[in-house]
Amino acid sequence: MRLLLSPAKNMVSAPREDARPPRFPAEVRRISDELRQYGPWKLESLMKLSPQLALRAASLIRDFDPDAPGTPAVLAYQGLCYQHLRPGDFSGEELRFAAEHLLILSALYGALGAMDGISPYRLDFLCRAKVDGKSLYRFWGDRIYRAAFEGGETVVNLASGEYSKTVIPFLSRGDRLVSCEFATRRKGKRITLPTEAKAARGEMARFAIQNRIEDPKRLRAFDWGGYEYQEALSGPDRMVFLK
Repeated sequence: MRLLLSPAKNMVSAPREDARPPRFPAEVRRISDELRQYGPWKLESLMKLSPQLALRAASLIRDFDPDAPGTPAVLAYQGLCYQHLRPGDFSGEELRFAAEHLLILSALYGALGAMDGISPYRLDFLCRAKVDGKSLYRFWGDRIYRAAFEGGETVVNLASGEYSKTVIPFLSRGDRLVSCEFATRRKGKRITLPTEAKAARGEMARFAIQNRIEDPKRLRAFDWGGYEYQEALSGPDRMVFLK
């Protein structure tokens, strides 16, 4: 079983000797070279950022070195999902399990193993920059999908819609993708609260890693924060957790 997660915008840099090289070095270099041509004002427009964030994005890409020692991806990202994943307190065995079963999707790096070394950057698939005349989705094509399914395992999708688009359009017969939905019942309706869903995705990934889960059916026992698996709302390709 493999778990898919989205990345986070907030990152820290703490290079480690045990970080592994990312799997798409040529693509990372091509994208970073393209972005380095743009000044803050252009990045502000392409990424729809505030002037302050555009300055930060320009600074990060100016200093970006694809050959520099990196921080393991699972430890570098600091967003809400990763605050709930809490990889900093994983044992060595748990980190090894995460390295084999967790895949983080990225607009710059493509697909990252938990221990793949990365440097701080700011980029998502909503950026309108063109690389070789292509949008970021078209540039990556089916590379990320192939990385997700390279072992022929069932893939559990805990990524957002933006990042799931790098995988779902390429699914073929025989692929098994199970998406997880975390919803709240409000006034008789089922709604997804983005902040709570991010937290639940991190907790689900932590649950799977700490319990060394290889069979997606075992994820049905997940009950963090009042979420409970709903058999009637779920199906072969979707698990719904409701609170």
